[in-house]
Amino acid sequence: MIDATHLTSAIHALNTGQVIACPTGTLYGFTVDAGDRGAHRRLMRLKSRTTGHKGVILLVNSEGMARRLIASPPLLARALMRRFWPGALTLVLPARSTVPESLTGPAHAGKRWIALRHDLSPVVQALLSMRPKPLVSTSINRSGEPPMVEPERIQRRWGRDLGMIMPGSVHPDATPSTVLRVEEGCLTVLRAGAFPIATLRSRFPHVEIK
Repeated sequence: MIDATHLTSAIHALNTGQVIACPTGTLYGFTVDAGDRGAHRRLMRLKSRTTGHKGVILLVNSEGMARRLIASPPLLARALMRRFWPGALTLVLPARSTVPESLTGPAHAGKRWIALRHDLSPVVQALLSMRPKPLVSTSINRSGEPPMVEPERIQRRWGRDLGMIMPGSVHPDATPSTVLRVEEGCLTVLRAGAFPIATLRSRFPHVEIK
């Protein structure tokens, strides 16, 4: 059971442009409202990363929320969402023209791309249910450092910079999500992670995976 008081406090922090720490289905993540550019800049400063240096992952709670962010999703993308979401699988898809460049990754094949995941975490699902807007989530660390997964360590290192640390837990040896770029008939593994590639090969034997 997720404490309603914690959820209310987290939603207030997100609504006021603060960065929170939230347990996802893989790692604890710095989390902000995806539509709040000021909050996104604050998150990037915590990461010591230049805005737009590379894409970020957006957490959604449905295929419908995802489709509002992507342009002409390949049929393969819809099949992956319906079979493997929610889960530890991040899909990189062509972004709509209305999506800010700060949320998209490097151009490929003349397109801007956006990374989306429907996460398994009950905390994330509760936040997105009460506040149905996409969230940016990225591991809690400065770029190049290992991610922090223990709330106590996060509090000691980042407490003064965060609007809230949501209670929860992730496995000490947790790995980040698997990231796939999805094109029609082809999947490109951009990051191997918690979702096994072998499962993709067994479920989609006729799809090229590289």
